[in-house]
Amino acid sequence: MKREELQELGLESSQINAVMGMHGSVVNDLNDQVRTLEKESEQLKEQNQSYADEVESLKENSSDDELKAKLDDLEKQQKSLQQEHQQELHDLNRKHKIQLAVKSLGVKDEEYVADKLSDLELEDGELVNFEERANELKEKHPLLFEDDEPKQAKKWSQGGTSTINQSPISISEIMQVKDPNERQKLIAENRDKF
Repeated sequence: MKREELQELGLESSQINAVMGMHGSVVNDLNDQVRTLEKESEQLKEQNQSYADEVESLKENSSDDELKAKLDDLEKQQKSLQQEHQQELHDLNRKHKIQLAVKSLGVKDEEYVADKLSDLELEDGELVNFEERANELKEKHPLLFEDDEPKQAKKWSQGGTSTINQSPISISEIMQVKDPNERQKLIAENRDKF
């Protein structure tokens, strides 16, 4: 997401700053998760290499049954560690894919929806049955999702009461207005949609 793209959509600098701030916090959170994963992955690789080195050392020096038993034990530990590492990476990748997919849904409570979809499986890098489950959740809990239909806009008089109902206008209709001044006016009048 770039500032120029938001300017092309007709957003004011204060709106652009707010959008970029929210986007930056999401990106920073995801980057922190990636850094944590990379550190954990590196630690597991080092531990795995340590086991492998110890196994090789024992293979070269083993001559009695006690050493062979220890060698077998270390090989089992190494295999177990590799399996745990692969499972952790798979689970983290799945969780990350779910979070990104939930962001694209436009929900009001991303954590809750991600938790509801946390049991989805990941196959070939894609979430299995994500759309079906998201649609089921949308049917059961429509209040969690942003409205697809535009709300009835109201014009307010100085007294603070509603005087005239305007026809509803959607975000996409606002963004299609060619005149930047008119588009800015519509954005200001329909700020609750942004």
